[in-house]
Amino acid sequence: MKFRHVGAAALFLVLASGAANAHFRLLAPASWIEENQLGDPQKAAPCGGTNADFGTLTDSQTGAETDREEGIRLLRLTAAKGHYLAPFARMMLAVAALRDKRAQEAKDILAALSKEFPQNTLYQHELARIR
Repeated sequence: MKFRHVGAAALFLVLASGAANAHFRLLAPASWIEENQLGDPQKAAPCGGTNADFGTLTDSQTGAETDREEGIRLLRLTAAKGHYLAPFARMMLAVAALRDKRAQEAKDILAALSKEFPQNTLYQHELARIR
């Protein structure tokens, strides 16, 4: 009897719910095609655009813009406040420190990672290479 009520409630929710909006709009870098307020055309139909019109090109050039200081800033932010990518960001900060000939900073980062993740021998191996 309980399951019957749960099933009826679930069916009601499915039928009563509105259409989902799954579009996203890329804000940066500048798009290479003209987009509307939904970000369309995103890709060929049915998700956006049509097979006959994939969009109008803009004169914006896209691609990777490299700014070392901004990259390091973002790595530090990810290392400090990130969750899943924080250890990776810290490892990349260690690599950057080594490239800048700041071996002690790299050692400190790797030692902390090694202590936090003792099962990961990569940190211990890289730390041993610096010593």
